[in-house]
Amino acid sequence: MKAIAKDPTRRYATAAALGDDLRRYLTDHPIEARPDSAGYLVRKFVSRNRVSVTASILALAVVAILISAFTAGLAKERNRARVAAQAATASAERAEAISGFLERILRAPNDRWYVDGEAKGPDAPITAVLTEAAARIDEDFSDRPDIRADLHHILGDTYMSLGLPTESRTHHLATLSLRREIFDPPHPELAEALYYASLVQDDLPSFIRTLREAVDMQIVVNEGNNFPFMVQSLVPWELDLGNFARADTLTRLAYEFADTHFGRDATSATYRLPAMGYLAAQRAQTLGALNRHAEANAWITRGDSLLAVMDAGESVVPTWVLIRQSEAMVMLGDDDYAEGLRRIRALLDGRLGDLGQSPILQSRDAALNPYIRERLADVLVSALEDQEGASIPDAFAEMATANRNRVATLRAALRAD
Repeated sequence: MKAIAKDPTRRYATAAALGDDLRRYLTDHPIEARPDSAGYLVRKFVSRNRVSVTASILALAVVAILISAFTAGLAKERNRARVAAQAATASAERAEAISGFLERILRAPNDRWYVDGEAKGPDAPITAVLTEAAARIDEDFSDRPDIRADLHHILGDTYMSLGLPTESRTHHLATLSLRREIFDPPHPELAEALYYASLVQDDLPSFIRTLREAVDMQIVVNEGNNFPFMVQSLVPWELDLGNFARADTLTRLAYEFADTHFGRDATSATYRLPAMGYLAAQRAQTLGALNRHAEANAWITRGDSLLAVMDAGESVVPTWVLIRQSEAMVMLGDDDYAEGLRRIRALLDGRLGDLGQSPILQSRDAALNPYIRERLADVLVSALEDQEGASIPDAFAEMATANRNRVATLRAALRAD
């Protein structure tokens, strides 16, 4: 987020500055991109001293083993300690190899970084540094597919944050391919690779297939912090496809996950409240689709309560819009057509101020995502079609048709699997 901050003064000044923070991250030192906290510094200290910490753990394990030496479980405890030590050592070696590779890339002189005879060195564009790294990953680590997978993931994520989808896709698909070879499912690193690979797919059916596989695997492994964001991406399409019960289960699990796994400290709150707010809105939308209107209204209230304690910013607007959308659709389901249609029309026209004042909104007007507009238009047209003699504006009819055609095509493609 520091690398792509809107305020230029908050970004890294040079590729070298980003490189320094990357080295701090990969060597488990506190990074400058986030504020220090006691817990954060302690975690970093422990990570930097894996060997000594592991040795301490092993020492305690040895004491326990000696005490239970005459029990039948002695061999089992020794094996567990050995596996833990091997895993810690492998993890440390992996991090050290990645750190060393990136440091060599960032520090090595390169003739291609010279412009008009003047060495740009530390001021080289970050894309030049990434290109150099990408060209060497598979050669430098030909015998370490695990490290290659990690490095491809780092580059894929970096290219994505830079707004370079083609390059990001290449690296995230490489990560997925490598981790499929390394790990037997279900595995948390494979679930992570599937999630990021879904985000760079170049067609909608592939996106849905890959994201579904990621979500189902993540439910089993229950590790990492990606699950709520996976669900946020998948649920709109499950609703489009009529999979309301699945959307109900996923939004419930994801909301509970965010509530219990994301901390309440200042850093975690950055993710916790937005995730819970948007998932509350999705719960309301899903329950409305299931005609469980009382429950949907309760989640609308919960979503508004979460928004009230969130910092104002762009991230809260989609949540507010989705809550208002769910509210309008519940009104339609309760036969309050006039008000429901008025609210949907206001959303389609971007007249958010007509839906009630909210301090979180940056302005009274806002354009909606094209997919959301087409879905809303479909709801509006369906409602008007049920009213005899109702006039349907051509623009809304076209958007509704586009949504229906997309859903039909998607259903056909997924049925063919």
